[in-house]
Amino acid sequence: MNITSLESVIESNIEALAQGAELVSSLTDEQYTHIVKDYAHSCIGEHFRHIIDLFLAVTGGYPNRLVNYDLRRRGAQVERCRQTALTELAEIQQWLCQFLDQYQRDNMKSDDLNVEVISEVSLVKTDSVSVQSSYTRELIFAGSHAVHHYALIAILAKLQGVKVKDSFGIAPTTASYLRNAPEHVQK
Repeated sequence: MNITSLESVIESNIEALAQGAELVSSLTDEQYTHIVKDYAHSCIGEHFRHIIDLFLAVTGGYPNRLVNYDLRRRGAQVERCRQTALTELAEIQQWLCQFLDQYQRDNMKSDDLNVEVISEVSLVKTDSVSVQSSYTRELIFAGSHAVHHYALIAILAKLQGVKVKDSFGIAPTTASYLRNAPEHVQK
């Protein structure tokens, strides 16, 4: 892995987090916390809490080289308070910038980014596994995971009459395809 890879991953995560913050800013408190019955079991705020929790697992795990995705804050204030979500999204973006600065300043190598990941894997019993990974890979996962939740959030917002940008919830590969697609496909 080279520095360009980590830079690209961090920049894309910052873009995704900024995109999420932009949508949160456009919502009312009611829209943020409303559960669209018959279509969903959770509100937009709960989706953002989940997205943020995964990023916090990565950022909080850095000092000990342990990312534990089983740690969740269900029912936390961020699910009900847009300002809390905006603050936490900004804090994660700031951490990512500081992490990249440290990586560059300390001339770190890819081995310095190795990490143990813990994640529950079973739907029918409590079963967490531990695997080896890297911070770069886990940041890719957290960003991709956020974008896929954004697709669900876009639907929940639209069902409430919120105008959502066409690019919200679109995966990077889809965005690249659409940029290069014939005009009739882009519509």
